[in-house]
Amino acid sequence: MSSALPELERKMTAPWAKSAAWVRFTAAGALELELYDYSPQAQSSLGGDVAWIWRVSATEISRLYQLLAERHGQPSSHSEVLDVLATWPNVHALRDWLRAERFSVAEEFDGSA
Repeated sequence: MSSALPELERKMTAPWAKSAAWVRFTAAGALELELYDYSPQAQSSLGGDVAWIWRVSATEISRLYQLLAERHGQPSSHSEVLDVLATWPNVHALRDWLRAERFSVAEEFDGSA
């Protein structure tokens, strides 16, 4: 029997027209932010739809809970954490906040999304 969690996700505000964004917990417990760009600019300059994924390791999630508790009240579940994180102005603002709080944020770019 696997101890993996089900994947949970919330839609976020994307920074540009013709883009979409999500924040999620993966089945392994990592936090992921995803930005999918399907704009004409992505088509012309990057050759197609593209995506960025920023990931915070599952080992850092307890600290995320602590920071959110200080600012927003104690979240009791990953679902509540996602509800709070989805209120950031956009996915870039959340990514920048995570970096400012010194989370290790791994970045992945998919040029053929």
